[in-house]
Amino acid sequence: MTKFELLVLTMPTRKEYLRQVIRLFTDQREYHAYSFNLRVRMCDPAYTLGENRDMLLRSSQSEYVAFFDDDDIPDPGYLESVMPCLNGVDYVGFDVQCYIDGTPLAKVTHHALKFGGWYEDESGFYRDISHINPMRRELALAEPLEGGHGEDVRWAERMRKRHILKTERVIPKVLYHYFFRTRKNIGNPCPE
Repeated sequence: MTKFELLVLTMPTRKEYLRQVIRLFTDQREYHAYSFNLRVRMCDPAYTLGENRDMLLRSSQSEYVAFFDDDDIPDPGYLESVMPCLNGVDYVGFDVQCYIDGTPLAKVTHHALKFGGWYEDESGFYRDISHINPMRRELALAEPLEGGHGEDVRWAERMRKRHILKTERVIPKVLYHYFFRTRKNIGNPCPE
């Protein structure tokens, strides 16, 4: 069984983004001896974004999973930092740098279960449960991803109500670079 799979949803018009993600993780894979895989699914327009993500999640057989958007960028030390944390904990938290049309936001987004929800203050943004953070697959499957835009927020809310994510390791550094683009044609890979 694979220890960890990153789940990447894409579409034919985003080939360059997908190539970049594959290259960036292939470069990292050379530096560790852990069991890691990228699982890619082409978006099926007959299903919503959430349904496509859910099918991708259900196709995985790994112990841990996390989603990775095809147009985002991992920190060069992503795998080196995350893989040693996958030792029985339910969830791995880390920081995320968000960009809007290439410009970094002044505040970083901190992901850790201790935050108990999604909110912001003058110092940063905070997320407890996110589909981009590594978690045990059996727990991620407790709630389906459904619907169009906002599927991740709805999923996190339902997961929070279950109180099944109990243990975590938090890596206090930016490991994920999230790029929000305002141009619609390069937004979400699946229909709203």
